[in-house]
Amino acid sequence: MVRIISALSVASLPVVLAASISCSASSPYSVGNPDSLYSEFVLAWDLTNANHASFVTNPGTDWDEVFSRWRVQALTLSDHDELLAVITGMLAELGNGQVLLRTSQGLTRPNDPGFFENFDPVVWQSYTDQWGFQYWQEFFDFGWAYVTPDSTMGYLFLPDMGDRYSWADFLFMTVSVRECSGVILDLRASGGTGDFISAYNTVGRFVSDGNRLAFYRQFRTGPGRYDMGEPSPVTVTKNGSWQFDVPIVVLVGRGTAGAAELLTLMLETQDNVILMGDSTFGAPDVSCAYLLNDVSYNDETWLYLPGFVVYDTEMNVQNGFGIEPDISVPVSPGDFAAGVDPVLETAVEYLTLKTRGQ
Repeated sequence: MVRIISALSVASLPVVLAASISCSASSPYSVGNPDSLYSEFVLAWDLTNANHASFVTNPGTDWDEVFSRWRVQALTLSDHDELLAVITGMLAELGNGQVLLRTSQGLTRPNDPGFFENFDPVVWQSYTDQWGFQYWQEFFDFGWAYVTPDSTMGYLFLPDMGDRYSWADFLFMTVSVRECSGVILDLRASGGTGDFISAYNTVGRFVSDGNRLAFYRQFRTGPGRYDMGEPSPVTVTKNGSWQFDVPIVVLVGRGTAGAAELLTLMLETQDNVILMGDSTFGAPDVSCAYLLNDVSYNDETWLYLPGFVVYDTEMNVQNGFGIEPDISVPVSPGDFAAGVDPVLETAVEYLTLKTRGQ
């Protein structure tokens, strides 16, 4: 199933190709003739073959056979839409949701299981319009901060940790809710891209107890698809001049992916943090971006590949598996049709009791 992720969860601004420590080193591939649809197809294959870090999590896929089969179709392409369909079909066979394609139409996930997401933007907007949060609000390019009139409860909403996200601006945004007795961090719609550095620096505001093991990273180290180094531990540390020590409820679901999923893994190391909602998507770290065509050719197409494999603290692979919440909150399409957000209501009820000492 191919889906274009909603504009709420991804930026519509141009992608900036930047180096990241999350990315493995790549060769300077040529896009060839910008008018050649086939060269763009081959480039997508070459980049994936040389840089994709998660072949090791799905060793049953015969990647050479996949290429040979889709190559037949690529030789007879007539337009860019057909090209994208062929590239998408080929990449979908990798068997995980970490690989992404971005065009002017938005961000697509070639391998998308079609999870039901526990977030609805229309219902969410109705809550922010009607609840006490509406009395105080601060807006940034990548998120929102709200606080109730009595300053007892704060709410931080991050719909995107991708290219326009700034962890430094986020730390500044959290000052808005610093004096609250409890804070909700909503990551249910943060399913785009992002990188390790953004997640690592963001979590520092929530780390009251540092140097706790969050997960392990395993990088690809050679030209072979299964050339992998030894897993290296990631421990959390404080960032900024102050940290939250109040109850924190982190809202997650199938729409939580990429850097937001890495952030979730690090957040759950803290004793004052509770994960609430549904399992996350299972695609941590989609952070390496590659341009597939010349910038002057028709429509820019960017390919995002995972930079490393993620393991939890017990060395269980996280790529392809979602992070389970501490408190599961069932949500159905009927809830949204009725204008109800059970996850947000449960979080507010939980924090209300928590901040009252109950």
